[in-house]
Amino acid sequence: MIFLQGMEAVFKVGLAVLGTFADTLMSCSSFEAIMDCFKNKLPSPDAIQMERLFAQVFSLDISRQLLAYEVEYHLFQEEMLYTPRKETISSEELEANRSLRRQNMELLEQLQVANNNVTKLEASVTSYQGTVKHLEARIRDLEDERDALLHSNNCLRHRVERLEHRGDASAPESDTSSRAPSLGATRSLSFGAGETAEEIASMVRQLYDETGHDEADNTSNNSDERIDSDEQTGGGL
Repeated sequence: MIFLQGMEAVFKVGLAVLGTFADTLMSCSSFEAIMDCFKNKLPSPDAIQMERLFAQVFSLDISRQLLAYEVEYHLFQEEMLYTPRKETISSEELEANRSLRRQNMELLEQLQVANNNVTKLEASVTSYQGTVKHLEARIRDLEDERDALLHSNNCLRHRVERLEHRGDASAPESDTSSRAPSLGATRSLSFGAGETAEEIASMVRQLYDETGHDEADNTSNNSDERIDSDEQTGGGL
């Protein structure tokens, strides 16, 4: 931790130790007892206490406070350096120093806020990058699925075209077979035509016979009338 965080790790461990063993240290009645506690009791904690201690150390964030204390330390150090040269310090200078100190504290707070914002933005950028990668992977999966569907569609279209060609090739044969009359139908038609011709012939013969009888009757009637007229003529003579 010292190599990673520097002196900040020392302060974190110190604060964590004081917070963890606060009850034990507060029970000491003198400074010697506190030193004895640091020497004898604190160096031998159990595993659970060590785990809690380091969990608290890693959760602490005192960089802002340390930076503020560092600035104050440098200001006090400068004041201590320049104070012996002056016998008295005017109230205006003290007020100016206090004002500068407040400004430094405000600037430190703004810097800490800006650092926190930068950290949040970096985390957001990392999250967005992960989302973009996930969406790109999803897009690639959808493109692969689309290509597979297009391939299946082309295969189905070619299959339908082949089936249509086969249907067109078999259609003329079916039309020819449907248009050509069967042998039984031809025979039935010819047989029916023969029956019709015979019926017509019989009807013609009947008409002819009836006409012939009428003409014969008329001829006999005419001959009888002629004979009667001749007889009447001869009797008159």
